[in-house]
Amino acid sequence: MLQATDIVQPDGTSVTNEYLQTGLLKKTSGSCTYPVEYTYDAQGRMQTIKTWQNFAGNSGTATTTWNYDVYRGWLNKKRYADNNGPDYTYTAGGRMKTRQWARIGTGSQRILTTYSYGFDDGASNNDHGDQVGITYSYDPQSTPAVTYVYDRRGRQKTVTLGSTTTTLTYNSANEMLTEGYSGGRRHRAARTSTIQRKVVVREQAGRRGWRARRQASHRS
Repeated sequence: MLQATDIVQPDGTSVTNEYLQTGLLKKTSGSCTYPVEYTYDAQGRMQTIKTWQNFAGNSGTATTTWNYDVYRGWLNKKRYADNNGPDYTYTAGGRMKTRQWARIGTGSQRILTTYSYGFDDGASNNDHGDQVGITYSYDPQSTPAVTYVYDRRGRQKTVTLGSTTTTLTYNSANEMLTEGYSGGRRHRAARTSTIQRKVVVREQAGRRGWRARRQASHRS
């Protein structure tokens, strides 16, 4: 299938690749690379990755495993060599609903990230499929929640992270015109960003006008 099985480096050392009959990479090892071995499920999705601390002695192996939903195909959980790892849940439409991290947070609970969408956020006037919020539970760092608001054309209008709100404006071609901030530490920098964007737009318009006038003078 024309895959490279032996790659010779400029210094004369080489990298060896092994492939399955399906064409998927089975194992790679050699010079200037970490040896890794892969397995896949019947659908061709990566199932495991195996690494070595001592490849020549075949010792110090560690295997990471991905487990998928047998009916829907999405990733349910990932497990490292110590059998710890994140877990995922999804909405009926396949959007990620929660991610439970491997890390332990407050109350001896694993940190939990929850995603909300227009159709399940409890509001009655925005039953769309776009993401409207992210919250964190059992997080010792107290990461602030994120909230998204969209305009009638489905474009992000505001993004609120803690006490900072980012406001975006667009033209009729869906190109972003301004980006401003209010609250939080980025308030002053955001005003500069908005001004700079406006200056760039004016400069671009001025250059287009200059080129048009020059072309018209040449034609005359």
